Amino acid sequence: MSWIHRDPVLDKETTDEIDRAEDRAAAVLAGAYFEDRLTIVIKARLLDDASVANPLFTGYGPLGTFSAKIDMAYLLRVFDSYARSSLHVIRRIRNTFAHGLSPLTFDSPPIKAKCEALFRVPELTLVANTLETDEAYRWIAEIVPLFLTPLTQAPDTPRNAYMNTLRYLLALIELNQHVIRYRNASPEWKGIPSPPCPSGSQSSGHT
Repeated sequence: MSWIHRDPVLDKETTDEIDRAEDRAAAVLAGAYFEDRLTIVIKARLLDDASVANPLFTGYGPLGTFSAKIDMAYLLRVFDSYARSSLHVIRRIRNTFAHGLSPLTFDSPPIKAKCEALFRVPELTLVANTLETDEAYRWIAEIVPLFLTPLTQAPDTPRNAYMNTLRYLLALIELNQHVIRYRNASPEWKGIPSPPCPSGSQSSGHT
């Protein structure tokens, strides 16, 4: 299944392990992988002073939690409010797997119910169709068959909803980084829209 890699070797080792792992380990590792990538993106938007920035992300620093990183990335316009809500659902699922003592899988009722709020195959299919047919997204249409189409062809299971949400949002973040760079460098990119999130409604609570 499609993951966006920065390092084609190390990242692929991690995502291959995620895909092979049982549900609990896969959920925790995939959440950690996304959190690490999100940290990189946030730091890229800060002043390059590691002596000041690094303590913010470690221990009891204000950006030391996944929740704080999600909200900071939203405030930095890395993604929109719907992606923020989706990631807080991901965070709650990851925490349930990480701290729950009873046997859990993605089909366990409390996990399955939360996954209903994530990016399911019908919503991802609508996004794929939009990216392929809307003239505003012609710059991205060619990568849809390579990345997004495999997500829409996967079984519509709770595990895939969790993983595909992370896969899509990783791609969204990376593509948005390119859009920002091009907008700053080339006038014709000023009106180019960022890729959309699947539509829907979710709770954004931090429980």
